Amino acid sequence: MRKAIQKECRLCSVADCCLASTSVRRREDISVQPWCYHYRAHDVIYHEATPPNGVYCVNAGLVKIYRTGSDGRQTIVRLAGPGQILDFPLLQQGSATRTTAEAVTDVSICFLERSLFCSLIVSHPDICQRFMTVLGREFDELELRLTERSQHTVRQRVATLVLKFRQANGGENRFQIPLTRNEMAEMIGSTNESVTRSISEFRRCGLISVQGHRFETHDAQRLAAISRSVDLS
Repeated sequence: MRKAIQKECRLCSVADCCLASTSVRRREDISVQPWCYHYRAHDVIYHEATPPNGVYCVNAGLVKIYRTGSDGRQTIVRLAGPGQILDFPLLQQGSATRTTAEAVTDVSICFLERSLFCSLIVSHPDICQRFMTVLGREFDELELRLTERSQHTVRQRVATLVLKFRQANGGENRFQIPLTRNEMAEMIGSTNESVTRSISEFRRCGLISVQGHRFETHDAQRLAAISRSVDLS
């Protein structure tokens, strides 16, 4: 990790950033200048159960946020990409982080001290409203993932995960999933073996091609049908 110069949120190039909302970009009276840190893949940004000290927002790259069980097994809670905040409990007075954040790829992380962030949302209600909108979106996504884990088969969940990465790449058929098979399993609440079995099945059926982290979808419509438990075969 190395420390970079302070950045001006108003000039941020990330389109959907929580800190650099449209109102911040348009107003000259708001100056938000977080520090930007650079981490290599697999570097830990913060550990579970550490004291909160501010807000971390992804500027570039991909971060996995996970919890570790009593048996030492990790469960990936979610992935965070450009514009997303890593851990919301950091904002609670006297709380500790309940997750660990680790870089999946090389990443740039903007950091704003807790006191500065709290002052910002108190002084500017429009920024507070923007932040609450982001919180609501995160909770909606969490509810959806919990439903998928409890009601969908591993085959459905793998199809859904593949399609989410395809969508994140603009709907292009060729894209990368920068996760190991084990990390994919942690994402959907399954096992390495089950995820590998589903991917192999999709390859045999001609739905996808896979080479390492590089995926190519050949029949996104059928994958979508599988994710909804309607197989078009």
